[in-house]
Amino acid sequence: MASAGNPHHVFQDRRDDRLRLGTPNGLNPVFRLPSSVFRPRLRARARARARSVLISFEPEPSLFTQLRALPRRIESMALLDHENLDVYHRAIEFLTLALRLVARLPRGERELRDQLKRAAMSVPLNIAEGSGKPAPADRARFYAIARGSAMECGALVDVCHVAGFLLPAEVQDAKTLLARIVAMLTRMCRG
Repeated sequence: MASAGNPHHVFQDRRDDRLRLGTPNGLNPVFRLPSSVFRPRLRARARARARSVLISFEPEPSLFTQLRALPRRIESMALLDHENLDVYHRAIEFLTLALRLVARLPRGERELRDQLKRAAMSVPLNIAEGSGKPAPADRARFYAIARGSAMECGALVDVCHVAGFLLPAEVQDAKTLLARIVAMLTRMCRG
């Protein structure tokens, strides 16, 4: 055994204990180095892993980016029934405007954000579903639902303006687009 004056006496005593236990290779499975020996290495490994993840991470395009690219993609593919409708393209145009607005709303306005997003998405979705129905009555019903959602979007734009989240020019653009959508859907509901 090492003497008490030796600064390495703790490690010497542990080595002697391992040898006395007679475990394979003189290693004691209970013996552990202090965690301070391993922490710097673990931190360095975690940082290296984080850097490799950040370097190889490619974010998926946002919904807004995908919607903005939609008209170009449509031109290169065969068109579905609803993609031939001007009202559908105007509804997608309003949806992109609404999503830009929703992204700017403060955190505390979650209800307003959700309501505007759902109402704006409902317009093109109901137009698409209605154009796929064979019966004129079914088509008119879905176009009427889309018209109602567009009217709801108009009211939500007013609420955003009153709350101070929209500039007057943005309100005018949104209302002009919605008025055009509502007029087209009104004619389509009559059949």
